[in-house]
Amino acid sequence: MTTPHVGRLTTFVALALLTATIAGRVEVAVLGVAAAAVLGASLRREAPSVTTEVLVSDERVYEGDELDLTIRLRATGDADSVTVRLSAHPALRVRHRDATVTVPLRDGETRDVVLKAVASRWGVLSAGPAYVVAYGRGRTHAEAVVAPAQVVRVLPRREEFDASAAHPHTRALAGSHPARVAGEGIEPTGVREYRPGDAFRRVNWRVTARRRAMHVTEQVPERNAEVVLFLDTYVDRGPEGATTLDLAVRAGAAIAEHYLASMDRVGAVSFGGVLSWLYADAGRVQQHRVVEHLIGTATVKTYADKDVAFLPARSLPPRALVIALSPLLDTRAAGAIADLAHRGYGLVVVDTSPRPLLPPPTRWARDLAQRLFLVERDALVHRLAEVGVPVVPWTGAGSLNVVLAEVTRLHARPRVAMR
Repeated sequence: MTTPHVGRLTTFVALALLTATIAGRVEVAVLGVAAAAVLGASLRREAPSVTTEVLVSDERVYEGDELDLTIRLRATGDADSVTVRLSAHPALRVRHRDATVTVPLRDGETRDVVLKAVASRWGVLSAGPAYVVAYGRGRTHAEAVVAPAQVVRVLPRREEFDASAAHPHTRALAGSHPARVAGEGIEPTGVREYRPGDAFRRVNWRVTARRRAMHVTEQVPERNAEVVLFLDTYVDRGPEGATTLDLAVRAGAAIAEHYLASMDRVGAVSFGGVLSWLYADAGRVQQHRVVEHLIGTATVKTYADKDVAFLPARSLPPRALVIALSPLLDTRAAGAIADLAHRGYGLVVVDTSPRPLLPPPTRWARDLAQRLFLVERDALVHRLAEVGVPVVPWTGAGSLNVVLAEVTRLHARPRVAMR
């Protein structure tokens, strides 16, 4: 295609010849003829052909990591200059002004234009498309090419997390959690006197020799558990990169990594404007599935009410430990959490509260509004505690230990059967 430069040269030639005719200036006519010759020679040349593609140095990175975005150019015919402009997701912050580069390109040459970018937020982000314009000699011909975008999966920033408290419910499969009842296993829990029927291999000879009576070592079997991450995706509040959903996704990824490393089965449910779920499973592949589910979550505004009954039964196994990650800003999410508690699930709410994100009040009206908001929210937390749902803020390593122990104690209490 021709460029606007052709029109400018044509206008210059016409004005030069007209001025030379009217004013009788030979030197102006020479300039016009020279410009016409350049224009004619440029128009006889073929436009250069350029093929391009976008490459990324790594398709899976963590938040804060740097990656290279490469635009590879291949030319057929000499190009006076090639202008490259990359359009990337805002969370891929390109370290180049306007992400626009101009380079020369010879016939048959291949050149890589490398741009540095920093992944500032988790998610499935697009690197591209890249818009390339190749200009021929004299800049009278140009070819525009669009290179399709590449996908970069930015994983949540690693959060340190550990929980050593027992699970309220374990499954009768081998794992790393000691069961709450004695049985065959390798985890010792104490020493007691020998009873008829005890296995001979469990005799503790040291204690037997010291007390002059047969004693055996009690053991508990090791079991695994099912954990379901219940993400509240109704609302998302806070500054960019530190919103309530950001905190929930990062905490959820850390919790899933911990439990999957303990040979537990982990699933996920996104409960909000759009319902989505991932069935519980174990292993390294499941860790990738959980992370993919988490980075694909988003808030969708809706006024429709939702109920956990809409979820498939397999998404919430009957004896699963449900870890709800919620800012508790929407009553529909709080109602779903209370419903899960009434259904008998071991339930913990990880509070992704916007309380630390609240700006300092500058006026008495804003101060009053913040106080009312905090009072209402504390009342909601109190109502959840009344139905046996502990709420704990996410503070990293060991933050769930005390609450998990409390959930285990609540589920270990004998229940009164109603007639």
